[in-house]
Amino acid sequence: MTYMDVPDKKVTVKEAYDDLLRRSLSKIRGDLARLIYLASTRDYNTGKYHHDGLAARFQAEIAGVWQKLEPYRVALPVDVNVAAAQLFVSNVKLALAILCLRQQLEAMEASAS
Repeated sequence: MTYMDVPDKKVTVKEAYDDLLRRSLSKIRGDLARLIYLASTRDYNTGKYHHDGLAARFQAEIAGVWQKLEPYRVALPVDVNVAAAQLFVSNVKLALAILCLRQQLEAMEASAS
């Protein structure tokens, strides 16, 4: 059985599928419409599928990879001004910190209710 890591418990892929079916897919009429909806969750840069609702419920750190690997640095042109590059990287890091804080607050609110 395949598991996804979640703080304090293990969630099977079946449980995640059931959650997706119950919360999202059941509200969409027709198989083709559901297929189009699922296809729309594909990230064309990575080829992976991402569903915000599932990620929020079943994934502890969505922005952790961006913070560790800093892949946004490849968006900088080779001949960019050093100060402009530092400002860009600083802004992205700040945005990621805000995102993580919001996720933590949402998780605390969800666990309190």
